[in-house]
Amino acid sequence: MHLTKEMILSRAGARTQEVPVPEWRTPEMAADPVVVIAEIGGLTLSRMWDWMAAVGRPPAGAVEALEARVTQLEQALRSLLAAGGSDEEAAHVAEQLLDRRLPDRILTVEENYLFDLRWCVAAVIDPATREPMFTLADLESLGRLDRRPIHRISEAAQALNRTAPAAQKDAEKNSVTTGDDASGSD
Repeated sequence: MHLTKEMILSRAGARTQEVPVPEWRTPEMAADPVVVIAEIGGLTLSRMWDWMAAVGRPPAGAVEALEARVTQLEQALRSLLAAGGSDEEAAHVAEQLLDRRLPDRILTVEENYLFDLRWCVAAVIDPATREPMFTLADLESLGRLDRRPIHRISEAAQALNRTAPAAQKDAEKNSVTTGDDASGSD
């Protein structure tokens, strides 16, 4: 069967999942509430990862500090070689020179929470309309809520969208290699 444009576009957010949020229960509720999350589209996911990449960049000045350190090490290596230093000493300085990458930056608690909040905005839908329940304008209001359900929703959304590390490993395990991209020797 060939798919039509309407059939393809109707697949957006096809997979959904309920996430329990007992922390948001009110006295008039008979049972613990749930929110419905859905798969998010590739464009939304790309924007999320672009934002994370921007947040995860080293703070201003880190590149300059690294360049200054490399310059120091290059000068030390030249001086050492000119003074007839040992191979071991030269190798030590050269090893430090080769490690020019910026140190990984650990996100702050606030940045991690903003990441969780963005997942809530992207994935939580109104079950009746299947439209997003929140917009980026709701981040501040959502941020005032208990962190536990926000984090639970974020983890579930990442798993549903196969972006969580465990989900990525499962997807890789379950992927099928076709003859076109299979590696092998001739």
